Order: sequence, then C-alpha cells, then structure tokens
Amino acid sequence: MVTIELDKELCCSYQACVAECPEVFGSDDVGVVKILMNDVPEVYREKVELAASLCPQGVITVERE
Repeated sequence: MVTIELDKELCCSYQACVAECPEVFGSDDVGVVKILMNDVPEVYREKVELAASLCPQGVITVERE
C-alpha cells in the first residue's frame, strides 16, 4: 500500500498530477486538486510517484507502507 498526502495550502492546482494519474488525483468543481484515495494500491505506485515528481510546487508526499 502507498500513502499519499497533498498540502492543499501550497497547491497551485497545475493539475499535472491529475493528468498523470487520474485514478488517484482529481479536482473539485472549482479546479482545486484533491486526492481520490489516501491508501493507494501498489499497482498505482509508479504513476503516483511520477505524478508527485511532476508537481511544480512539490506538495505531494508519497510513502510506502
């Protein structure tokens, strides 16, 4: 299992994470990025790590359990 966190205070909603991994990242009705699941199945680990690395603000934290 992979755990992710998103610092919404610092997120500028560039949506690179949503484009890279729409299974885990989404946006609300005004375009603010949100996490669709906190405990991510291992099958999405690589996509989540890539999405986190693409974040220009660096506000996504990925931890393996």
